[in-house]
Amino acid sequence: MQWTDSAGGPDFSGIRGMDPAAGWLLGPGGIDDYLGDFLEGQGAEPGGRAALAPLIAGGKDLAQVVFSVSPDAGQGGAVLRALRRALRGYAREQGRRPPGGLFPGDAAELLADRAATVTAELRFLLWLAGDHAQARPFREAGKRLLLGPPLRLRALASDGPAEAEDDDAPGPDLTPAVAPGHIPGDAVFVAVIDDGFALAHASFRKPGGGSRIAAYWDQEADHEGPLSALPFGRELRGADIDAALARAGGPSGALAPSALASSALAPAATDEAAFYADPALAPFFPHRAGGLPGAVSHGTVVLDLAAELEPGADPDKRPLIAVRLPRSSVQDTTGAEVKPLLIAGVRYALAAARRAAGRRDVKLVICISYGVFAGAMDGESTLERALDAILEAEDGRVAIVLPSGNGRLDQAVARAALSAEAPAASLTWRIQPDDRTPSFLQIWGSEALEAADLTLRVTPPGGPQSPPLRLGRAQRLWLRGGGSVTAELASVEPRGDGGGRALTLSVRPSEAMRPARPLFPPEARSCAPAGAWRLELSAPGLAAGEVVEVLLRAQRDDSLSGFPPSGRQPYFPFPSAAEQEVWLEDRRLADPAQGDATVRLDATLNAFATGRHVVVAGACAAATGAPSWYSAGGPVRTQGREGPDLLAPSDRSVIRAGVIGAGFGSAARFPVSGASVAAPQAAQRLAAALAAGMRAPGGARGLARSLAAADEAAAGWPGPAPSSRRGGAGRLATLRVSGMGALND
Repeated sequence: MQWTDSAGGPDFSGIRGMDPAAGWLLGPGGIDDYLGDFLEGQGAEPGGRAALAPLIAGGKDLAQVVFSVSPDAGQGGAVLRALRRALRGYAREQGRRPPGGLFPGDAAELLADRAATVTAELRFLLWLAGDHAQARPFREAGKRLLLGPPLRLRALASDGPAEAEDDDAPGPDLTPAVAPGHIPGDAVFVAVIDDGFALAHASFRKPGGGSRIAAYWDQEADHEGPLSALPFGRELRGADIDAALARAGGPSGALAPSALASSALAPAATDEAAFYADPALAPFFPHRAGGLPGAVSHGTVVLDLAAELEPGADPDKRPLIAVRLPRSSVQDTTGAEVKPLLIAGVRYALAAARRAAGRRDVKLVICISYGVFAGAMDGESTLERALDAILEAEDGRVAIVLPSGNGRLDQAVARAALSAEAPAASLTWRIQPDDRTPSFLQIWGSEALEAADLTLRVTPPGGPQSPPLRLGRAQRLWLRGGGSVTAELASVEPRGDGGGRALTLSVRPSEAMRPARPLFPPEARSCAPAGAWRLELSAPGLAAGEVVEVLLRAQRDDSLSGFPPSGRQPYFPFPSAAEQEVWLEDRRLADPAQGDATVRLDATLNAFATGRHVVVAGACAAATGAPSWYSAGGPVRTQGREGPDLLAPSDRSVIRAGVIGAGFGSAARFPVSGASVAAPQAAQRLAAALAAGMRAPGGARGLARSLAAADEAAAGWPGPAPSSRRGGAGRLATLRVSGMGALND
C-alpha cells in the first residue's frame, strides 16, 4: 500500500460544502460499497435504482440535494434565481429539459427557512462545480450543500419541470384551502419521520374505525406522475387510508386484529393482512401481499408512543402524519444519506398539516428518532440550521424532538490533550473484521487548534505512515492498495457541513459486501485491512503553558435490527488496563469525573441534535429515574446547549430493558429500548401541553424543559439529579409508563 496525492482522481471537493462521507461514497469509496445490488441491470430494469457513479450509471443518476443560503433575504432570492438559471444553462448544453427542480413550495419558503431541496442529476452537480458562467453565481452564493441517497428511478418524476421564464415566480402552494371543519381548529398534529409504519394498526385508529393518519408520505414508493405535488415518492391522504380500511374490514372499517403479526409465525390471513394486500396500496407495500413483515418495526413503535392520547382526549384533535424514509438511507447508519430526506420530511409534515387544517398557523410536534455519532457538534450543520430556521419561523407552534443517542458506551469518542511540553499524542483506532460498510473518523477543529498548527499522520495495519495532514490546509491523500483506493485522508475546508474545519479519515469496508460481478473491475473490490490504525497528532505551534484538547469521533457504523448484517462499529481501545478498569466503573455513574481519560463517556450526544431550538430527549429507567447506561450526553459546542433537554423512560428498570410498544399487528406488543423511544414519549407530552394551550419562554424547547423541571420537582427521585449535561432540565413523567403500568409489568 502507498499514500499518494489524490490529483487526477474523482474529486467532488469543488462542490461547495460536500459532506465528507458523501464525498467519499460518491468518489473512490462508492463503486462497490454504495451502489450495491442496484447496479445490476442498470438501465434495463425500469424500476431499478438510480446510481451515483457517473461513469457507470450513464446519465441516469439522480440525487436529493439540500443547499442553504445566507440569512440575508435579498441574497436568498438571488440564490434561487441563480439556481434556476444554472438548471436552464445546463439543460441547453445537454440539449434537453432541465434535470430536476426545486421541491414544491421552495420558492415560497426559501426566504423563511433559508434551505431548499433540489432533485437533480449528479452530472448537474459536477457541472455546478466546473468553470461555467451560469454556474458561478449559484456556486458563489450558496453556503453549503448536502447530497442525499440515490432514489429509485420510478420513485422520481419522469419529466423535469417546465422551464421557468420568470426567475421570481413562486413555487406551487402546498397549503390549498379545504372544507372548514375537516380538522378542528385547536388540533395538534403529531408527525413521525422513520422507517416502517403499520398504517392499519389499532393504535392509529379512531373509535369509529377511521384512521387518525391525515397524511402519509412513502419516500421510496413509485412516483405518481407529473401532477403530483411531491418530487419523489408517493402520498396517501387520510381518505385513502379510510377507504382501504373499509375494504379490508367491512363498511365500518373495523378490523379484527391478528394474534400473530409475523409472517414467520403464522399465515397472514387477517383483515390487517387484507389491508396491506389491497391492490390500491401495492405501490406502498409491493412485497407484502403474501404476508405481513416482521413482528416489530421501528416506525410503528415510535408512532405508537408519540400518538398516545391522554384520558379524555379527542382523537380528532390529535391527527397523525407519517413519513417513511427509504430503507437504504436508514440502513446507512452514518447519516450521509438521510439528512436531505429528513429536511424534506419536516417540510412535508408542516405542509401536510397546513393543508389538512386549511390554515398556516398549525400546531405540530415532529419526532425524528434517528442519530449519529460524529459531526461538528456546534449546531451549524445544514440539517440543524434548517431545522432551527423552521422552528424560529413558527414561534413555538412547532416542535421537533430528537433522541440524545445511544452511543455513550460505544467507545466512539476519544480525547487527546496537547501542550507545549507534550505537543504530540498517539492513539489507536480499531476497525473490526467483517465490517461490510465504510468507516469514518472526524477531528473537528477550532481557532486554537488551527493556531497550534494541528497535524495528523495515519498508519494503517502493516504501514506505511501517511504524510502529515494539516488542519485548515485543503489537502487530500489516498491510500492505494492493489490498484484501488483503500482510504482517504482529507482536510475539509470551512465550507464543509458544519461551523469549522475538520480532518477526516474514510476507509473502505474490511469485508466485501457481495461477490464479484462483471460490472465491478477487480481493483474496485479490494478491502481495507482490519485492525489497529495508528493516529499521530502533533501541535508544534503551541505557546509555553498552552494546552489544547483534541476530540476524535468515529462515525456511527452498526447493523440495525431488521436489516441484513453490514456495519461493525470502529472504536478506540483503552490505552491501558488501568484506564479500562476506571472506565468500567465510571460507566455506572450518571456523571463520572473522567478527567484526562482517553476514551470518553461524555461528549457523545447525537450529532444531529446539537441545534439551538430542537428538543433533545435522553433515556432513563422508570423505576429509579437513573439515566440509562447507553444514553448519551454533552458537552457540545453549541451556545445555549449543554446536552439533552430532558430524560424520559426508555427502560422499566435497570434490569428490565425497554418500554412496551406496538408490534406491526394490532395484537402484538414488544419491549423496545433506547433513546429513540424516549423521544416520542417526550413528543407526546409536548403535544398534550400544546393542546392545553401551554406556552413558555424559549418556544417549544423552553416548554419541554419547563415540563421536565416540574416533573423532576414533583417526583422525589432518590439520590441527586443527573447534571444538565446528562439529564437536561429533569426527568419527564410520560403517559406510557405512568398511565399504562400494567402493560409494562
